[in-house]
Amino acid sequence: MAIQLINLGTYANDGTGDDLRTAFEKTKDNFTELDLTRVISADNLGSGAPVFKEKIANNLKLRSIKNGLNITVTYTDNEISIATPDSINAVEEDPNPRLGGNLNLNGNQITGSGNILISGNVQAQTVTATTLNGNLTGNVTGNVTGIITALSGSSLIGSVTGNVVGNLTGDVTGTVSSISNHNLDGLADVSSVTPLVGQALVWGGSTWGPGTIVAGVSRIIAGTNVSISPTGGTGEVTISSLGGGGAGGDLDFGSFLSPSGFTLDLGSF
Repeated sequence: MAIQLINLGTYANDGTGDDLRTAFEKTKDNFTELDLTRVISADNLGSGAPVFKEKIANNLKLRSIKNGLNITVTYTDNEISIATPDSINAVEEDPNPRLGGNLNLNGNQITGSGNILISGNVQAQTVTATTLNGNLTGNVTGNVTGIITALSGSSLIGSVTGNVVGNLTGDVTGTVSSISNHNLDGLADVSSVTPLVGQALVWGGSTWGPGTIVAGVSRIIAGTNVSISPTGGTGEVTISSLGGGGAGGDLDFGSFLSPSGFTLDLGSF
């Protein structure tokens, strides 16, 4: 119901205006309308920043919308426009983008060519890459899948906790807890058989493996004016003097300690 106007006529008691009853009925109805429709307060809807601040007497106070960093605010008679400069409508258009907080990938990936330069710790459940080329300074917690290549003259600095699947090229300073599932290229020809007590690594022609070193003299090498047959100095050995004419030579055994049950038979000399 709208506010009703009371007809006062042209002048008093000219008979053209509303009678007293009609005038008071309109007055009563107008007060009822005002009571139902007058503004007492205002509400901010939604979860955004509140625009309405407070009501003082009959005055409603509203907050202003102010421009911030890289935000412009303009308005016309009926509209308020909030915009960003064209230069930062996309991250790729910002020459120096910076985060003001943590970056949540929300299940997505960071892809593309280029370098990731991080000074600090890298924490991930799994790091999968074709090649991680350069310096890694800090800790990597999780699985590393791919090739980690340190630049020439640089090294991999920090702790790698987890599985490294692929090639690791560069310097590793620290302790490697286990390589049970991986072979080192430099030890690829070493047998994995567990040696017995007293055994050593012995070259078998194609691989190094556990073996027992046989005690005793395995070779005699000729000195000055002395020839040995066979030349390898193994098996039955013949020692001859070179030069003739009594030039001779020295065969110096030094001191010899005969163990129990052992004799040294030089034959004729």
